[in-house]
Amino acid sequence: MATGLTNTTKTIGGAFASAVFGIALLSHVLGEAGAVAAGGGETAAPLAGYLTVWAICGVTGLAAAGVLVLVPRLAFSDPEPAAVPLPTGSH
Repeated sequence: MATGLTNTTKTIGGAFASAVFGIALLSHVLGEAGAVAAGGGETAAPLAGYLTVWAICGVTGLAAAGVLVLVPRLAFSDPEPAAVPLPTGSH
């Protein structure tokens, strides 16, 4: 069940990221298309759109690293197994 939840979370996160990046790239294309004469519109995002996407990725990565520093070290480790005493005389 945990694997299914992890995969679903990754898929939904990827969908949101793709939507945000698509909007960032499209907004730069549409913004520059208005400045270009009619009929000569861009078919690909300019460099500014890609730089915006990389800036978003960089800031998000730094924020995730900052949050990860705040997580206790034991949060990602398995608990130590409880010691089971051996019965006497079983040497």
